[in-house]
Parts: sequence; C-alpha cells; structure tokens
Amino acid sequence: MRDYWCEHVSADDSERTQLHNRWKQYPIILAAEEIANTAKHFVLRKCRNKEIRYPKTKQVRPGYSKYLEIYERSNGQLLSKVVDMPDYFVKVSDGKQYDLYAFTKEVLDFWKHELQSRQVNLRRQSFASLSGMRK
Repeated sequence: MRDYWCEHVSADDSERTQLHNRWKQYPIILAAEEIANTAKHFVLRKCRNKEIRYPKTKQVRPGYSKYLEIYERSNGQLLSKVVDMPDYFVKVSDGKQYDLYAFTKEVLDFWKHELQSRQVNLRRQSFASLSGMRK
C-alpha cells in the first residue's frame, strides 16, 4: 500500500522518504511492513546500504482463539459451542498484542483513513467480486 500510494501521488525521493518515515511512526503499519517484507525477501535490509535490519515488531506467533460455533437442528433449535481455533498473534513495537483479525482490521482502518484524508474515493467491493464468483 505504501509503495502504491507513493506511485499514485508521483512522490519524488524526498517525499517518499518523508511519507515512509511518517508511516513508520505507527507500530501497526511498521509491523505490516516488516511482516510483508520478510515474507517477500526473507530478511529485512536497510534501503540505503542493504545492511541487515532487525525488526522492531516484537513477535508473530501461532496460537488459538475462542470462537462460537452456532448450529441449528432440524426442529429449529439453536445450539452453540465455544471452540478453540488456530490463530496468529502479532505483538507490535509498542508492546500491544493483536490477534490476526484485529491486526488486519487496524491496518485496513489506517489505510482507509489515510486515503480518505487525501480525498481518495473508496468504493465497497461486491461480495461476488471478493469471493471470486464474478470474473
């Protein structure tokens, strides 16, 4: 998203550096960057001299979260059961911890606000498009 935005506004090197430095002030966005770049490049490196850079994100770990499963019997009676389901947890640089859903929501909310504050119109994606039913 960061690179897309810099391209969208035709940011020069100085503007790009300012934007990236500002975004890195947000621990959730810094974590998203570090997770994405280590998945893509396997190791984080400093942009200028390519030296290895150590992540500020404190931890990404698998775990379990509780979910509520709801079932309906043929007679219409509803049953519920609490179950543990696999999840991931991200502890960002300021020590706050998020499950994967909350982490993703925070990242999306940040970019939604960031784009809207710069007058970029966002439209909802239809379920058909999101689910791949529409080509």
